[in-house]
Amino acid sequence: MSSSLREAAALFSTAEGYLRNEQVEDCLRVAAAALEVFKSLGDSGQAGFTDTLCMMADAHAQIATAQQRKPEEALAMVTQALSEFRASRDRRGEASMLLSLAVINHDKRGRKKRGEALESAAEALRIFREVEDKKSEALTLLLIATAHFKCFMYDDMLKESQAALDILDSFGDKFLKAKAMGL
Repeated sequence: MSSSLREAAALFSTAEGYLRNEQVEDCLRVAAAALEVFKSLGDSGQAGFTDTLCMMADAHAQIATAQQRKPEEALAMVTQALSEFRASRDRRGEASMLLSLAVINHDKRGRKKRGEALESAAEALRIFREVEDKKSEALTLLLIATAHFKCFMYDDMLKESQAALDILDSFGDKFLKAKAMGL
């Protein structure tokens, strides 16, 4: 692993820690630095670049929610990146932005937006399965399960939650498994 990739990964990890601790402004500052390093790495930094964009979109959406306003910055960031990933035929990037779009729209935005979130998530799930990204598949299943819970579709919610847990079990990812179980 190159020193630049290590630097970018360390910045990403720090930003992720800030986001988990609800230090959103610090997350955005550090994530912006990680994004630049991942971008400079070209293809070897593409996955990190994509994941950092998702984290930044989530942070912008959290700020908007806290300020009780529409998540315009998050939506603009995701929509632009989605267009760019589609143009470059980056399937994982496309699916990641579809998942980010679903994350933004599934909560506190009304029934219509929740429906759009489910459509985006279903498309993301199909692509994640196509590119064999199991962790992202599990995260997408969890989001779909949450949206189905809010729509009182409990049988679907249980099926998707169990499928996500099965995938996370295969990875041994205890943090995401605990999160999936609502802990």
